[in-house]
Amino acid sequence: QPTLSLSPSPPHPMLSGRSSVLPLLQLPLACSATLPSSQAPEPLLDAAQCSTTAAWESTWLPQQQAASRLGLASRTAAEQVGAPRQANDIEGQFTPLGGPAKSERRFAQEHFPTRDSERFSGQRLLTEGAFASLIAVSASGNNILTAGAFGELLRLDGAVQSLAVPGGDPGTQLSYPDLCVRSNGSCGSPNPLLAAVQGEPARLETLLPQLTYPVFGSSIFMGTFLGGVQLAGGAGASRVQAAKALRLVYYLREDEAADRERSLQWLENFLKRIPAELEVAYFTSISRQEEFEGNIRKVIPLFSITYFLTITFAITSCLRVDCVRNKVWVAAFGVLSSGLAVLSSFGLLLFCGVPFVLTVANAPFLILGVGVDDMFIMISSWQQTNPKNKVEKRMAETYAEAAVSITITTLTDVLAFYIGIMTSFQSVKSFYWQPTSLPLGHRKYCGRKQRRLEVGR
Repeated sequence: QPTLSLSPSPPHPMLSGRSSVLPLLQLPLACSATLPSSQAPEPLLDAAQCSTTAAWESTWLPQQQAASRLGLASRTAAEQVGAPRQANDIEGQFTPLGGPAKSERRFAQEHFPTRDSERFSGQRLLTEGAFASLIAVSASGNNILTAGAFGELLRLDGAVQSLAVPGGDPGTQLSYPDLCVRSNGSCGSPNPLLAAVQGEPARLETLLPQLTYPVFGSSIFMGTFLGGVQLAGGAGASRVQAAKALRLVYYLREDEAADRERSLQWLENFLKRIPAELEVAYFTSISRQEEFEGNIRKVIPLFSITYFLTITFAITSCLRVDCVRNKVWVAAFGVLSSGLAVLSSFGLLLFCGVPFVLTVANAPFLILGVGVDDMFIMISSWQQTNPKNKVEKRMAETYAEAAVSITITTLTDVLAFYIGIMTSFQSVKSFYWQPTSLPLGHRKYCGRKQRRLEVGR
């Protein structure tokens, strides 16, 4: 019977050095067995080289993997430094892509175009437009159609129209008259009654006997400008006797991209200045968007607290009194692996040009849950093995027990995520892009790189 022994001998020429090309599966074969003298081959490695090479190979590869993963996470995390590319438009994110309403609106815009700088008409708007709206209520709560109240309204109108934003040229300022919609060569009035008094509150006394509701002057609908209207009785049943509230609407141009940008800046300045200087109820075309983003920004700091609690629970649940059976460091590195996955997925998508959507801010909880779940399965399977067995056997039993569960859950999760990408809602699609970012980002990046090479030729 052949007996196994290690014989010292010079190393084989093909295996000299400590190259990482040496497969791990061939390491046991590098130490030869002692056979009868007529059949014994020349030994390849001596005992010292065999054990050293095996130890070096078994420690270098995990270190290389850890370093590569840390490098990938650091590289992709660098894409998140600074202001990320964001896409938080409510209509674009929370309405179906390619919906019939959008196609019908495009059809109407093509066949019924509007020119805000020439012939504006609020009734022909196919969208909300760019506007700022104010609602003023009488201090006494009875009637706002008085000369004193209209004097305050005129001062309010002057304060709004004096708001300015930087223009296209350095040192220039653009106020509301420079950005307003126009009809017949002049800015539209925020309220027909303000245009009727022509800056003199005393004219209101002569105007009231002619003021009718809901139609004024046979062509102006007053239902959107007056609130809490009281009508006179008798023969003049449509004549306005009093009103509790009055609404001012300031429309801005949106014909060109530059007009839309300056109008947006003016509205943002309006939201910053009006609440600090005046006590009125206000609303703009971007108020809903601002409230949506502001509400989420207030909630996101709370995510860090819950994320910290989840990590603490995952680590402390693996704590044991016995130092041998204690798995705190295993749980810590399992959570660290999930954190690196979060950095890598977010950074890779930003690197590929995918904008950041605020609804994706809760994706780290999903990634952490999936990663920690697999970690718990592995630890549970390891603790069910016999502690007296060798590490190799315990690892084999652990993988045999946990591999099936982890594989099935991983496949179902990936399938669910890819199904979610096929939805027509952009916010939901962006959320599912995070767990499936690696193949999608690789394909997009390779396609972009190939196009660059073709252009280079």
